Amino acid sequence: MSAIAVILNLDGAPVEHAILEDMAQQVAKLGPDGINYLYRDNIGLAYLALNSTPEALHETQPLESEEKRYLLVADARIDNRPELLAILHRHLPNKQVLTDPDIILAAYRKWGTVAPAYLIGDFAFVIWDQAEKELFAARDTMHARPLHYARVGQSLCITTDAQQMLKHPKISGKPNLNTLASWLISEPRGHLCMFEGIHSLPAGNSLHHTKHQQLHIKKYWNLNPDHRIRYRKTEDYQEHLKELLSRTVSDRMRTNGSIIASELSGGMDSTTVTALAQQQAQAQSKQLLALSHEYNKHPSCSESVYINELVQHLGLKHKYIDIENEGGLDYYANSPAARENPSGFWLPRVLPSTAHAANAGACVLLTGIGGDEACWGHPYIFPYRLMRGDLRVIPEIITISKRNGLPIRNLFYRLILYPFIPEKLKQTKRAVASLLQSNTPASDPDCWLPSELIKQLNLQLENNKEPVPGYRNRAQREWFKGLVRAYYSTLHIYRWAGATSGIDVRHPFVDRRLIEFAFAIPVELWNQQNYPKWLLRRTMSDLLPNSVAWRAQKTDFSSYYLSELKCHQGTIKKLLENNFLNSHGLINSTRFSKALDSYLLSEKEGGTLAYCYAIATIAWCAAHCSKEQINQEAIK
Repeated sequence: MSAIAVILNLDGAPVEHAILEDMAQQVAKLGPDGINYLYRDNIGLAYLALNSTPEALHETQPLESEEKRYLLVADARIDNRPELLAILHRHLPNKQVLTDPDIILAAYRKWGTVAPAYLIGDFAFVIWDQAEKELFAARDTMHARPLHYARVGQSLCITTDAQQMLKHPKISGKPNLNTLASWLISEPRGHLCMFEGIHSLPAGNSLHHTKHQQLHIKKYWNLNPDHRIRYRKTEDYQEHLKELLSRTVSDRMRTNGSIIASELSGGMDSTTVTALAQQQAQAQSKQLLALSHEYNKHPSCSESVYINELVQHLGLKHKYIDIENEGGLDYYANSPAARENPSGFWLPRVLPSTAHAANAGACVLLTGIGGDEACWGHPYIFPYRLMRGDLRVIPEIITISKRNGLPIRNLFYRLILYPFIPEKLKQTKRAVASLLQSNTPASDPDCWLPSELIKQLNLQLENNKEPVPGYRNRAQREWFKGLVRAYYSTLHIYRWAGATSGIDVRHPFVDRRLIEFAFAIPVELWNQQNYPKWLLRRTMSDLLPNSVAWRAQKTDFSSYYLSELKCHQGTIKKLLENNFLNSHGLINSTRFSKALDSYLLSEKEGGTLAYCYAIATIAWCAAHCSKEQINQEAIK
């Protein structure tokens, strides 16, 4: 994962080198293999290199086309290279080694502004047409590569991270209160930037600045609800899924090194990736190192039984990481790791993996991130199946109730009745619960957020939500809603953790081809016979031990986070002394402090995530919203 920065002066003036260089240096960790600049007339481009593929060693970025018409800078890994090379041969330069930026530019030559729809992979790029005086930029469909833009006076700035923009003297860096509020309620959105005046280009969108000085943002990709895949036999779906997974793993193993690392827990996602990567590594004469977290102090978090069985089953080279000692949360040192957003809170759990991968000589780390979103389906499938006359739903829910120790009445309500309650009625119920706080769980943000803020935020999120494809099946619509906001913070954490060690972190489940397949097949294939990810389990049962493939329960890491909250309770209280959120009506610090005290005394493990998001946001404000800013805001 590299980084880019571009400044286009719309009045024709040359770009100030110092501003562009400051923007690049702000994220220098993302470019361990060097920073290059290119200036032409009224545009400047910067590229921060992380050379993690064989072709990247031959890249020259920023790229200028042979006839000097186009300039390009790209943070990209293109996965459908073989298919594109066959189609684009007439538009490619005459070079011995064709790089991913060469392919992107060739695609733009052939297809123009619709080119991104033909690209599969993780990418964000900017192209400047010097003849037409037009700029075009695009971002991949799955949030894998960020891209931000801002109109600053007579300049258009485009960068990988929003924090790079803050080096521009005309950008204030004033926090976006709506974005802070979305973090406080545990629903950060990828299209909401932390700073006012800076915009995040949504995933699957392109930006086009025309010669007529008009700026157009256009969605070039979305799921097609009319796209369906139907086979007669379940085995055919399994074969199709196996081919897809093998391809997505193989594509992400394209590296210039001989060692590849892979995160390995005892769950379906990381074990699937690791098992397929082991196959590929043996075929490519590469070495795979599996890295797992060890929880000696928190037995409920330990997955060592499943991990050890898989290591022996696959013959893996493996290493345990003592995450309790290496990954402790330090709110002052690690939470504000980057000014980009509050997700640094989770960074300590990820940093050890990238550090151990780098120490082993790897330059790529594979993860199972995205497996839940791609292969879990959605609980609303239960009423959908019941409405179709599938009475097996009833004993399945009873089994789930017994297995997880959940009251059967509550489970039937959540899975069968709740989906049919109108959203406005749900919001009204939450608002009433906020007023009657004695009935509100301490882990519910409604307990410490002002009711008026919740009302405004719900309206704001409703007005700025991603367009949902017109699936007739509500389970698929709700699944999609969760999908579009699922990856944002997690991918950012891994990107920055990788940057500290020069590691390119890649996620095989975060793949457009896999998502298109998941939504095109019958939705009930993902959740059957008491098992979420049913089709994935069937597909991988020939590679994984039965104890892993058909493992009934998912590990809950709440006890680990709960102990960390207790350990740092004093530090958290000190963070609350920063009055920025309270002074802007975003949180009631007194209620939050009381709710946290009550929660920690209760010893209840559930609900920890809500506190983690709130504390992460509070820590971010403590680091980046000074008392001077608070006073200036009050004066205004």
